[in-house]
Amino acid sequence: MIVLPHVRTLTGWPAVLAALLLAAGCSGPAADAPSDATREAAADGEEPRTLATARDVLEAMAAAYREADSYADQGTIRFYVEQEGQPVDETDAFSIALVRPDKLRLEAYQAKVVFDGEKLYAALDNLPGQVVVRDAPERLTLQSLDRSQVLAPALGQGFASHLARLVVLLADDPLEHLLEGVREPELAEPGEIGGRPCYRVRIRRDDQVATLWIDRESLVLRRVVLPTEGLIDSAAGRVEAASLVAEFTGAALNPQIPPQAFQFEIPAGAEVVRFFQPPHPADLLGKEAPDFQFFDAAGDALSRELLSGKVAVLDFWATQCQPCREMLPALDAVRRKYAGNPEVVFYAVNIDPTTTADSQLAELFSELGVQLPIVRDLEHYAATAFHIPGVPTLFVLDGNGVVQHYEVGASPKLAAELPKTIDALLVGGDTYQAQRQEYERQLQQFEASLDQADAGSEALPRGQPVPEVEIAPRSQPRSFRLEPLWTNTDLEAPGNVLSYRRPDGGRGLAVVDAWKRIGELSPDGELLAVHEPPLEPVERFNALRTATDADGNRYFAAVALLSGQQRFHLLDGQFQLLWSFPPDALKNPHSGIADVQLGDLSGDGALRAYVGYWGQVGVHEVSLDGRRVWGNRRVPNVQSMALTERGVDGSRRLLCANVTGALAVLDADGDLLPPVAVPERRIGWIVGADLTGDGRVEYCALAAETLGENQAIGLALAGRNAIQLWTHRLPDGVSRQPVEPIVPGRLSLDGPGRWLLPGPDGSIHILSAEGEVLDQFHYGAAIQGLATARIGGRPALIVSTEEGVAAWAVE
Repeated sequence: MIVLPHVRTLTGWPAVLAALLLAAGCSGPAADAPSDATREAAADGEEPRTLATARDVLEAMAAAYREADSYADQGTIRFYVEQEGQPVDETDAFSIALVRPDKLRLEAYQAKVVFDGEKLYAALDNLPGQVVVRDAPERLTLQSLDRSQVLAPALGQGFASHLARLVVLLADDPLEHLLEGVREPELAEPGEIGGRPCYRVRIRRDDQVATLWIDRESLVLRRVVLPTEGLIDSAAGRVEAASLVAEFTGAALNPQIPPQAFQFEIPAGAEVVRFFQPPHPADLLGKEAPDFQFFDAAGDALSRELLSGKVAVLDFWATQCQPCREMLPALDAVRRKYAGNPEVVFYAVNIDPTTTADSQLAELFSELGVQLPIVRDLEHYAATAFHIPGVPTLFVLDGNGVVQHYEVGASPKLAAELPKTIDALLVGGDTYQAQRQEYERQLQQFEASLDQADAGSEALPRGQPVPEVEIAPRSQPRSFRLEPLWTNTDLEAPGNVLSYRRPDGGRGLAVVDAWKRIGELSPDGELLAVHEPPLEPVERFNALRTATDADGNRYFAAVALLSGQQRFHLLDGQFQLLWSFPPDALKNPHSGIADVQLGDLSGDGALRAYVGYWGQVGVHEVSLDGRRVWGNRRVPNVQSMALTERGVDGSRRLLCANVTGALAVLDADGDLLPPVAVPERRIGWIVGADLTGDGRVEYCALAAETLGENQAIGLALAGRNAIQLWTHRLPDGVSRQPVEPIVPGRLSLDGPGRWLLPGPDGSIHILSAEGEVLDQFHYGAAIQGLATARIGGRPALIVSTEEGVAAWAVE
């Protein structure tokens, strides 16, 4: 059976549908009041003018909404389908009330958001114990709402998008937003709703058609008939009939909205928070473990009660999880240490589906040489009760069933640290306090970084410093030796480092310096030149992208990652400025550029830039002469992007990490394809690279599912889903400087590439494409840039800190 797929319905359809749908509504008789233009015509004794084209109708409607001082609606959307003789008929409601310049109330499905002129309040039905309270902007604009980190997770995307429904009311150029990527709209035969004449405007995209019913006198939207092709195509069985219709029986422009509409009563017992905090394993610390039932191969149940009086270690794992395979032998070594103690028990809790046979689990343990008892989580307690973000995740319970410790990801210190926890519990101690305090500290740090994101610039938020992460003392790598080659201290404030191939075949090193210059270093560490592009005084950049065209000409893109800068800058192979894009952005500001990638999606050999924006600007393709080739505004709040490997036709696709947590996918023409989701994960950063040299692209991502924690994960694309291959827990915290969080590079002459991940505590994590932790060590300073290069015939690690740029031979 098909359920009401609100998000999926519109992710493949232009923003016009969601925006027009949710910018209208119904709120009583006032909705049938004529527009200002209609009233003026009536005062002059004239009939309301007839609009000749569909674009004329849409422009008149957009003008009426934009010029209104207030707006209110209440609407419903009805989903009906008959599949294999079984009908499904569901209806959902939504509403909006707005009074310019600073009052807004939104209700859609499980979310409620209110701006009362001073504060922002937000609540989610699935988090009933939390209410977000934040300072509200002085004036509601599309840009100010773009930057709200509360609305994005609260209202999601598609039909319930936090901004699409407000485009007509708040955007300066609503039609540019609404008609992106669709054919020229056309007028159909007029119709009537409740005796009121309506224009009918058809909008087409490929083979899909939506019809908008717009009141001829009031110019409000009365009905939208949405396309159902995507719903039928996604159904598992035969569909005889389907419809998706939004009804607006009385949308009102310039209604009198009582002040009470913008009052928000915080429910009794609810916690006031700065941001929503989804369930997290740390919430269980110091509390009795939730009820659970796991089953062994014989069908016998394991419950919390059966563990009474024992220190219990529960390790959640899966067969396809490479870090789990690394962690299980270490955990088994700890088990052997307590093998003679009946007060300590260990269980490997498998979360595989029932299609994985018990014999497969036993066979894997035999291969690993592990003798941990296996139980299975057949009722999904791992997610619903223990709130694990992924596997491996480990919990330690004391003899009273209280959660004293948890561990997310494969920890190389497990064998040394876990016995300390167990021994403390055996003598009646508690161990959870320190971990709980650390989690709360990370929440505070996340709140500070949230302020910075809301501010939309690289400046520190509201004069408050972001809490510092303690830098760990220097340590040495275990699997190789670092031999110092050189250190360059000529740059003022070195940042991200880019290693690239020079025309003569040698390596070049480009270092971002003080957010405005590029230091060009030789392989010997000599400062060859300092390039300062002639930018406007307010412009900055903190990272470089590079690629070559079909003729071998190299280009660089200078971009300020995640900092709200208005333009990126294209440089030639000698770091000379060619142009800045968008050219008029300083005069007509947008929400900010988040990321830029250079590449060729179409496979025609023409290099282009792909620009991802915060807010509702979306993703745009730009040619090497600075012209916009296409734009797609249906990808909200882009955070990072990656190009896929080439398909059989030579083309690539663009993966876009954004605030929805799924990966939006664009083809070479800029058309939005079905999104790629990672179950139980919210992807915040994505990098793709050919690490093995066989033309296949491996993907490493950062998941932002858990607040204040950093999880690196490996991904493989599989249709509309991404398979999580592995996870690696990075140290908690936020780097003060915007260092590239995932760097592909080579640390051997002939071996495959590796993932280099800088930690906020000065650590460097080196992982294989399969997620194996090859090494991790502490550099002893905050890392501001990482790269690899071949220097003097030897592989080298390049590290940038505030002290300078250093090269180390890897042996």
